[in-house]
Amino acid sequence: LYRLLKEFDALTGVPVLINTSFNVKGEPIVETPEDALACFLSTGMDYLALHDMLISKHRFNRVMFPVIKAWSEIGALVRTAWMAEIRG
Repeated sequence: LYRLLKEFDALTGVPVLINTSFNVKGEPIVETPEDALACFLSTGMDYLALHDMLISKHRFNRVMFPVIKAWSEIGALVRTAWMAEIRG
């Protein structure tokens, strides 16, 4: 652990790491990639590291917003169904 902290400090200039659960108040801890995506899309998180990908909400919104805006009623129905499917 000491070597990890020293290396992190050397790379970032921040000599501290914080470990916390991945969930929001009242929700269970994220266990699957689907849980992680649902949490990401329904919170104020800007980025999600998932496997070897870094997902940016800004890029996601930049692509999806015009589609959802153009098809707002259909987009809302699709998003609601998609979120329900992700959450199981």
